[in-house]
Amino acid sequence: MIRDRRIHFSAALLFFLVACAQLSAQVTGKGETSSTKSALGEMMGRLSPSTETPSSPLEGPIDQNRYVVGPGDVLAVSVWGAMSLTYQLTVTPEGTLIIPTVGELKVAGTKLFDVKEKVSVAVKGKYLSTKITTTLIAPRAFIVTVTGSILNQGQYRALPVDRVEKVVVQASRVFLPAATVTIEARGGAKEGLYNDPKMNQVAEIFTNISTRNILLIRSDGDTMRVDIPKFYATKNDRHNPFLLEGDIVFVPRKDLGRNFVAVYGAVNAPGKYEYVEGDSLFDALLIAQGVTSQVDLSRISVNRLDDAGETAEELSLNILNEGAKANIRLRRGDRITVGEVSNQRLDYRVQVLGEVKSPGYYPISMRSTRLSKIIDGAGGLTQEALLSGSIVSRVQDRPFRLSDPALDNARNFRSFGLHGPDSTYYFLNAEIGFQPVVVDFARLIEQKDSTQDIILRDGDVIYVPSNTLTVVVGGQVTNPGHLPFIRGADYRYYIQKAGGFSEFADAGETKIIKKATLEWMNPGETTIESGDQVWVPKKPRHEFYYYFTIGRDIIAIVTSIVTAAYIMIQVSK
Repeated sequence: MIRDRRIHFSAALLFFLVACAQLSAQVTGKGETSSTKSALGEMMGRLSPSTETPSSPLEGPIDQNRYVVGPGDVLAVSVWGAMSLTYQLTVTPEGTLIIPTVGELKVAGTKLFDVKEKVSVAVKGKYLSTKITTTLIAPRAFIVTVTGSILNQGQYRALPVDRVEKVVVQASRVFLPAATVTIEARGGAKEGLYNDPKMNQVAEIFTNISTRNILLIRSDGDTMRVDIPKFYATKNDRHNPFLLEGDIVFVPRKDLGRNFVAVYGAVNAPGKYEYVEGDSLFDALLIAQGVTSQVDLSRISVNRLDDAGETAEELSLNILNEGAKANIRLRRGDRITVGEVSNQRLDYRVQVLGEVKSPGYYPISMRSTRLSKIIDGAGGLTQEALLSGSIVSRVQDRPFRLSDPALDNARNFRSFGLHGPDSTYYFLNAEIGFQPVVVDFARLIEQKDSTQDIILRDGDVIYVPSNTLTVVVGGQVTNPGHLPFIRGADYRYYIQKAGGFSEFADAGETKIIKKATLEWMNPGETTIESGDQVWVPKKPRHEFYYYFTIGRDIIAIVTSIVTAAYIMIQVSK
């Protein structure tokens, strides 16, 4: 009996091949039209590359146990043996698969794994073969409907490998026609199409539309809820399933003002999320992308308000001790705070600039690293270092900074009592955010004075300038500029070397500007050091009206005094 079946199969196969060869020879010999050749191709069902098969980026290999076959799917049925054949077959609009010389199989709505079994049984029932394989070559395309609180309601093309999220995004896009504008090009301006990337962007896709309460309605009436954030948290297909023919996707409006749960603290994505009936504490932690490595699972609190906005309940949970018992059912409006382990192991560092042997960034501890240690760690000072001009600059402590600079200024103005240059200096200094730290480098380095060995803080900048061995004389002198530094010389010496005072110099207001602090000092209050500046201001010049006003005021005062004296004399008589 087996021998008879083999003979029967071989004869049928030989007959089929001979018929195909004869038909092919007829087409070639008689010069039949291309339509005839196309018909031959359809009859033979040979596997050939197709340029029209729909394609879509895949998440990975298609799972034959999940993929549902439908009209339009292209399958390859291969018969392996002494003379192997492969047929490219398309599922018909009626949902059937027609296998040459075998028959018609109902496959629509069936899992790909079951279709493979069904084809194998059908072919082996007709012919005896060592192996029958069925492979999905190209997934079909179909139409799904997207409706609800979405920007572009309508029907959209989808594939069985597309999830609900894809058509929701498609229905949320803003598509504007490309604008015809004049653009600059080599050789001059020319007119052409200009596509602004902003014209084809997703317009606040997940801002105003629900992402956790989307409804997917199947063609058989089965309805399921789509929860996109939960899908990304769990990778469970049921929260963002693959699409099928006839699906209707309903997208409701999002209302984070009322329908929310909030998660703060030691989670990877803190914030407010849509609330879904049945949400638990663990669900909320998953949607917030899980906890961080610094989480303290023994300190989790849930703040719950009543309808009046008053605190109705404050729950303290300890997952470490309670385990699953801490996974309480949440309510709309719950605020969750996840505790965090205190960790001061941060990247504390300072920057060293200028005349040190190895400038750069150096790590420090939080409260114990001193200035001398960092200078030694930077290789020490070079021979060109100017100790009197060295400075440590530190970021100002600010309890907080408002997002709007105007509000920050308003806070500063609240008790503002400065005028003129003082106010300018105050606001400029507040904006920069750095202040010098009081430290005398000469005493620290040369005299080993430990009182100057300050404890550094994160972000400090240590700057050691070069000793140019000069003093700068500026302002109203004949030849302003750099002059050689002479130890012990006073300001008059440098002014004389600069050619003396100029015609409009205000000699009595001469100032010494210190290199490190930029402090303006009177000549008798300091000793001039290398890098200091001698500044000679200009005498103020006023218009005639200025002097007229002063004279008028003096005359008015004198007149008032004389009048008062006259009145007193008259009264005393």
